[in-house]
Amino acid sequence: MKKFDDLKSIWAENQMNASDLAHAFGKKKINSLAVMKQQYIVSAIGLFGTTVFILWFGFLSGKNFKFEISYTALAILAVCLAINMLINLYNVLLISKLDDTLAPQEYLKHWLNFYKNRLRFFRLYAPILLITFCLSFALYVPEILGYYPNTYYKIGFILFIILTFFASYLMGKSATREEKIKLNELNNTFQLLSNG
Repeated sequence: MKKFDDLKSIWAENQMNASDLAHAFGKKKINSLAVMKQQYIVSAIGLFGTTVFILWFGFLSGKNFKFEISYTALAILAVCLAINMLINLYNVLLISKLDDTLAPQEYLKHWLNFYKNRLRFFRLYAPILLITFCLSFALYVPEILGYYPNTYYKIGFILFIILTFFASYLMGKSATREEKIKLNELNNTFQLLSNG
């Protein structure tokens, strides 16, 4: 998020024309884009590796599960991870389409669209994915609990699942709040440029 704060401060503090501003920000803007793309790519690679491991563990490793629903749980989890990976690759594509040579106002308009898309993701799709993650984990619970005859373990694990749902909800709200803040900052900067 610091990269956008840098962009905002340069545009707000300096009363330069578009070419001077682009020259002043130049290399910092390119480095910020490269860092963001790299973060999304590394995340996508990690998600791909995790998906492959889960599919191997569930279907190819020869492990026989005690309950048939465990296979469904692992398949749902793998699909959710694959969807997240595709979303990260889509973000890389969107960032790649950003044109550094645009005037600051047009460049900022592209960032606004990028953050509006991310905010839409956090509002609509992230909660669905988090709930699906939790449900796939809940479907896998019988496999784990089947080895524990003690009811205290079962009660503790069910409480853990409830805590997981609650934590997922809080993480989603936090991510949405951060995206709203960044979008408002970009809107304010855009208004500053439009009035200036």
